[in-house]
Amino acid sequence: MVVLTERIPTGGAMVPFDPMQAAWGYMNQPGAAYNAYGARQFQDLLNRTQPRALNAYGGFRQGFNLGVPQGVNQASKAFTYGTRLAKGIPYLPAAGNLLEGDLAGAGMSAAGVLAGTAIGGPLGGVVGGMLGEPVIKGTGKLVGGVIGGVSDWSDPLSGRDMSILGIPLTPYAKTKSKQRKALELAEMRMPLYNEIAKKETQRQMALNNMNNAGQIIANVYSTNPFR
Repeated sequence: MVVLTERIPTGGAMVPFDPMQAAWGYMNQPGAAYNAYGARQFQDLLNRTQPRALNAYGGFRQGFNLGVPQGVNQASKAFTYGTRLAKGIPYLPAAGNLLEGDLAGAGMSAAGVLAGTAIGGPLGGVVGGMLGEPVIKGTGKLVGGVIGGVSDWSDPLSGRDMSILGIPLTPYAKTKSKQRKALELAEMRMPLYNEIAKKETQRQMALNNMNNAGQIIANVYSTNPFR
């Protein structure tokens, strides 16, 4: 059994490890305890984590083409993870759109990343990812307003029937597209509605026949002189 002796000092001397005594030492002599043990452990932790943090930071800078600091191990896993993180940051807006179920918005954000990267490199990709969706949507509204003749975006009948690649640009085009889909659904349901109406008519006719037959029998019975 290994006895740990580098623990909280008691009276200035190091003692074997005792959890209760260690806790008591921290409460009564926090400064001495930190100087004797805590500072050394913190430095050991820093010595273990500092190279990894530096490598991850170097990989992060490499992902944005900002240069790698000296002393960075480019073959380390931390460097690889830092590079991947940097390359994935521009696509965070697109990921947010996907989590919201907005596929069109995700496509616009991704298009902004590609355009920004082509213009300004990795940092341009970050800016493009943030501005891609609002810029594309705003451009669409601007084109719809100028060319499509939209005067009021809240009016479902405002503007001309304008669409690009099946995407409506004006409120009227959106309304027309929705109405077309509603008519298609109605046509799909029409045979079912007809069948329901036919069966309902047959049921009503059967009930009427039964009522008529019952009325005839009642009339015959009421006029029967032999009852």
